[in-house]
Amino acid sequence: MRIDWPEIAESERTPLVVRLLEIIQQQQELISRLQDEIAILKGLKPRPKISPSALERPASPPASEGEGSSRPGSEKRPKTAQLTIHRHQVLHLENVSAGATFKGYADFVVQELILRAETTCYRRERWRTIDGRHLLAELPNEVVPGSHFGPNLLGYILHQYHHQHVTQPLLLEQLRQLGIDISAGQLNGILTENKEAFHQEKDALLPAALSVSSYVGVDDTGARHQGHIFCPSANCLAWRKASLEQSMANQSKCCT
Repeated sequence: MRIDWPEIAESERTPLVVRLLEIIQQQQELISRLQDEIAILKGLKPRPKISPSALERPASPPASEGEGSSRPGSEKRPKTAQLTIHRHQVLHLENVSAGATFKGYADFVVQELILRAETTCYRRERWRTIDGRHLLAELPNEVVPGSHFGPNLLGYILHQYHHQHVTQPLLLEQLRQLGIDISAGQLNGILTENKEAFHQEKDALLPAALSVSSYVGVDDTGARHQGHIFCPSANCLAWRKASLEQSMANQSKCCT
């Protein structure tokens, strides 16, 4: 509740009057806090705190340049401070007038993304020993065993398909536009074959979750897919497993 104070002349503002006004103001603030607490106990919302309008505030005088004040925002760090510069290129100024003084460089940083195919032919030495054995030079460690595609390309394909949800036809078209010689069957093999390491990591999630969890939450809600009802048998942290069975025994089997 707001009180409209009457105008009190300066001559009438005795110490007693000033003290009484302070007491009334303190009591008014206490009443407001108690009203808010009562409203919260009743399940109501307290009064909103409305800040005074900025239009009523006196405008602060602008600081003069001679006082050493900095330009607003000049204290911010450079936007390129955290970038790793991979290449420097010096640009020379042509037609410099005689008598000009060199004052250093003004840096201008440009970020670029390079997507291009890079094909390497490893010429492996072959030797034949006196006893008839054939020796062949080893491939470097960065070559994926049994694959004619590099690790960066394989990682890019998996990231585009699983993380960016790019379909196989679009991904195949994209790779060919970048100059990668790959067939639809090879792309499908990269996405589906030889993924035992990922399956082993997935299978290790549940034992690790059970070892640190104090309880296991189970959800047996069914979902229809391709004419069958699949039941998520267990939900342990971020681990889920689907099966055709919906029973307590199956849930217990999945969580053990």
